[in-house]
Amino acid sequence: ERSLAPSLRAAFLAQAARAWLAADAADAARAAIDRALALAPDDPQLLTDRAETRAAQGDYAGAVDDLSAALAGDPRSADALVLRASAYRRLGRSEAALADLAAALAIDRRHGEALVERGLIRHLKGDLDGARADWQEVIAVAPGTPSAEMAIAYLAQTLP
Repeated sequence: ERSLAPSLRAAFLAQAARAWLAADAADAARAAIDRALALAPDDPQLLTDRAETRAAQGDYAGAVDDLSAALAGDPRSADALVLRASAYRRLGRSEAALADLAAALAIDRRHGEALVERGLIRHLKGDLDGARADWQEVIAVAPGTPSAEMAIAYLAQTLP
């Protein structure tokens, strides 16, 4: 491992972290991604990966910090904006979440996760028509995706 370039070692560790996270082993994922960030501390993708791990551990404030740092390095990352919006929602900061979602949708109008998340926030704020519209849009623009599946489930839960 030591003969590999630091950037390659960081990439391997990030892959391991994603695998651990997919296996619901957030603590192992966190250890791997922390090691990767020790090799490349300002890498926006590694910071985003650690934010996902922190969110899986329930550390939404830490996730916001990592995503803010990632966005400083890559301000047009719609994915990082959506992840930060989700963390903000979990922290009860819906206005900050909506601002990030507006920015993400300005970058990618058809971003399924952004539309699902905005629908969730609208639902929480009592805007059921807006929530349904967002979820129906996801189904229309991203059929067959995990985002569309989530939208279908949310629609089923909110229909009278």
